[in-house]
Amino acid sequence: MSSPNPIRSESFEIGLLADYPEAVRVIAAGYEVEWDFWYGSGGRASARSDLLERSQTDRLPLGLIARRASEPIGAVALAANAITPRPELSPCLIGLWVAPAHRRKGIGTALLRTAIVKAAELDFDIVYSATTTEPAFFMRAGWKKIDKLIFKGDAFGVFSARCGQA
Repeated sequence: MSSPNPIRSESFEIGLLADYPEAVRVIAAGYEVEWDFWYGSGGRASARSDLLERSQTDRLPLGLIARRASEPIGAVALAANAITPRPELSPCLIGLWVAPAHRRKGIGTALLRTAIVKAAELDFDIVYSATTTEPAFFMRAGWKKIDKLIFKGDAFGVFSARCGQA
């Protein structure tokens, strides 16, 4: 399967992470700040390794990035079974991040919608996600809250979107 045509707006474009390997360094730095508990110096994972794993073009895990000119300003990925207590919910949207200076400009919503389009291209009917911090964002984007769960002491809202409807 070939790379999708990048989605473009006046100020940014979205494409496959695999097509922009030079973006991994910048996105990894953003992940390390945003999710310090996971990717920071004392964290359990490597942002760079996770992003490299998501550099697929036709299978999961698959990463997308938003770029303004040549600057990476956002990222998201589709992955299998990423909601640990609910492994049957797959694929999952994970790692939605927009650089702080570019937030509230439609980039996160565009990444979300592009991920749903890509999931449909991969023959999925529904995409899932879980969040502790941004349930209103998913609701505004047309996602349906399907569950609430507690995992390792944190409360998560679990959301779904039908491919072709978000």
